[in-house]
Amino acid sequence: MSKKIIGIVLIVIGVFTAFLGIKAMGQAPEKTEKLKEAVYVDDAKVYPENEGKIVIVPGKIKAELPLVDVKTGLKLPTIKATKQSWYAVGVKSVDTGYDWSWVADGSTQTLTAECTVGEFKLYEGMLNGLTVSEDYKDFEKSNLKEAGLMNYYAYVVTDGVYISDDKGGHTRYKDEYEGAVRYKYRIMPMDDEMEYTFVGIQKNGALVRDDSLGLIASTEGILSFDDVLAKNESNSAAGNIFAFVAAALFIGGGVVCIVVKKKEEN
Repeated sequence: MSKKIIGIVLIVIGVFTAFLGIKAMGQAPEKTEKLKEAVYVDDAKVYPENEGKIVIVPGKIKAELPLVDVKTGLKLPTIKATKQSWYAVGVKSVDTGYDWSWVADGSTQTLTAECTVGEFKLYEGMLNGLTVSEDYKDFEKSNLKEAGLMNYYAYVVTDGVYISDDKGGHTRYKDEYEGAVRYKYRIMPMDDEMEYTFVGIQKNGALVRDDSLGLIASTEGILSFDDVLAKNESNSAAGNIFAFVAAALFIGGGVVCIVVKKKEEN
């Protein structure tokens, strides 16, 4: 691809990014006014008069643990986890029978436990702001056996800890290795507090994410009504600045590519 085409693509991306930033700026006052009408429910109780309204609910998350991966049966000591999957692909080799490599299936699955805050059930979208930051490493034989993964093995490589049914080999014969899979789990660390503030729509005794607000549905800590408003405005401003800086970089990079290409042609 020539520098000129790359430049044009970068400029288009930059203009589109700037457009999104301008659009977000125009929507920000409307979202702020909508949030100002929210009901602050400091006792985390479900009141019939709040049905269908935006509510702000602070409180401590409670959940039925452990979290179970229904596909593998593995039990995880957390309320939120992600799972990545790989499968083995082999190429025939004269020396070893087959040489194998791992190919990702291209997706990351998010696992969440059934959670509540006060009287409210929390749907999955309400947990988007909870950070999954630790590799899960506690693959004890007893844990794998209880999950029905008797033929799985845990092993450590440079980018994490996995469980797999491949016995850790990489140059095995086809009938021993084809179809092998491996999984890597990352979990949300569980602290003693687990206190968060949620913003969502009250619906049938649950909190449902309101995508029109364009903000993270959960924030760590107990926030007051004013704190939520201030954080929303801060996040909106930061998002707009990022969008315009990114747009400027894309457009600037595109212009440089086009100028360089013209100089080369001359």
